[in-house]
Amino acid sequence: MKVRDYLRSHEAHLWVEGSDTRVRVNGLDIVIRSLPNEEIRALLNEAVAHMVVRLNKNLQGSKQKFEQRVLELLSIQIALHNLYVFTNWSRLLPRYLKYAGPLRAQELLQHHVPEQVMRFCEKHYAAECRPRAAALLGFSDHELTRWEQQRLVSRMDTNNSRYRTN
Repeated sequence: MKVRDYLRSHEAHLWVEGSDTRVRVNGLDIVIRSLPNEEIRALLNEAVAHMVVRLNKNLQGSKQKFEQRVLELLSIQIALHNLYVFTNWSRLLPRYLKYAGPLRAQELLQHHVPEQVMRFCEKHYAAECRPRAAALLGFSDHELTRWEQQRLVSRMDTNNSRYRTN
C-alpha cells in the first residue's frame, strides 16, 4: 500500500536527540525514545492513513462535516500520542516486548482513541465538541454519554518536557 507522507504535508520536524527523536508537528512537541527517524516516519504515516479511512467511515452517516486536513491533524495526534506511550512503556516492560514482535502501525490506533478525539474536539470546537466527537467516533449520543460516564481521569503526565501541546 502506497502511503502519502502526511508528516511532510503538515510540516513536521524530526530531529535526533541522543538515542531519541523529537517530533514537532501541529503544536505537538513529543520525544520518541529509541526509534530511528525513518521508522517513526513510516509508522506514523501508515497509522495516519488507516485512521483517516476509519474517521471518514465513521462520518458517512453523520451530518457533521470536517475538512480533510482536520482529519489528518487528528490522526497524527492519535498516532503520535500512542507511539509516545508505547515507547515509554517499552522501557519499563522489556520482557513483554520480547514476545510482542515488531510494532505495527495499526497498533497505534487501538488505544486512547476516544480520549484523544474528545481532547481534540474540546480544544478546537468548544461548544460543539460533543456532537463532533460522537460523529468522529461513530458513536450515537447515548453511546457517547455512556463512554463519558466511564471515562477515567487521565493519570498520564503529559505536562513534561518530553510531551507538550501548545
